[in-house]
Amino acid sequence: MAAIALASAWVLGVLACGSGARPRTPIAGCPDLSGYAACAVQEVAGPFVPRRANVLLVVERSGRLLRVPAGATSDTWTAMTTGIAAALDRSSPNVEFALLGYPSPMSNGCGDGCCYMLPASSAVRGPFSPESAARIGEVLLSDQPEGEAPMAAALATARQYLTEVDVPTAGEAFVVLVAGGGPDCNDASACGADRCVPNLEARCASGGNCCAGAPAGCLDDQAVREQIRALAAVGIATVVVALPGAADFTDVFDDLARAGGRPSPATGGAISSGVNAVEIEATMTAIFAGLGARCEAPLPIQLPAPDLARAHVVVGCEVLPAAGLRQDSGAGATRVVLEGEACTTLAQAAPRPVHVLSGCASPP
Repeated sequence: MAAIALASAWVLGVLACGSGARPRTPIAGCPDLSGYAACAVQEVAGPFVPRRANVLLVVERSGRLLRVPAGATSDTWTAMTTGIAAALDRSSPNVEFALLGYPSPMSNGCGDGCCYMLPASSAVRGPFSPESAARIGEVLLSDQPEGEAPMAAALATARQYLTEVDVPTAGEAFVVLVAGGGPDCNDASACGADRCVPNLEARCASGGNCCAGAPAGCLDDQAVREQIRALAAVGIATVVVALPGAADFTDVFDDLARAGGRPSPATGGAISSGVNAVEIEATMTAIFAGLGARCEAPLPIQLPAPDLARAHVVVGCEVLPAAGLRQDSGAGATRVVLEGEACTTLAQAAPRPVHVLSGCASPP
């Protein structure tokens, strides 16, 4: 913190020597940053290098994916597995993968209504490695759907895997949740027909409340939300991808996407996959490319957690919308992480300078 205070004092002292008519700004040549005049400033010398993304695909494999959605020529399962496998073939070298299907596949079959999840050590096809994408594609194409959608249990298993079993040693971890409809499988819940997943998905043949006496069919969105927040609490963001069957639960999945920390830039909610393999491939390719287009450089000082949460990253004179800072666990270092176009411009011959502003609030 002494380094921050010295940097802040030096910047403000230099600015005080100038004309009183000029607005004070923490970065020379950036007058629009006058609202950040009280900030300490540190320049990030770079170089910025690619930062690895460790992506755990949490993919639904319930029996309802065998339905053919409107406008499609094949069932959702075929379109999804074909599209994801094709996207994995195009994956970025900065992205490594593991796979968790829900419910867990069983050697003797899981059966109708199955909600079973294996322990994290055996439920996930991993570990993260450069060869994982091809292996996961083969697993997806050879699998078969069955059972219901124990999404909350799957996310709990994902968190255990990423924090206890296969903890990434470089970069950071992400969950990409691919969902085909409403989450269920919570035996402790009870609901009316208005929150019964079979009713909401027009799968209730009786026409009454299909969850009467069968509470595992009730919409389990609250438990899923809690698991996504638990992942976020340990620094793992969740990308939510909604397959065609999830259209009955748009508000639910949009809310889950916001809780996951990486909603669609276009809609601010879940990412819609499309109905056929080509559309799903394009959706997943864009997600993988976005997670792979990230770069990092060490910050000259280590920021404590409170300052880290309030810090701002400036590229040129542009304040990025997200802080873009990561505290690597156990490394005792703060890293500046940029994404997409910002990384591209820093690779040019005359890149824009990068600064971190800290110790101050955002201007009103």
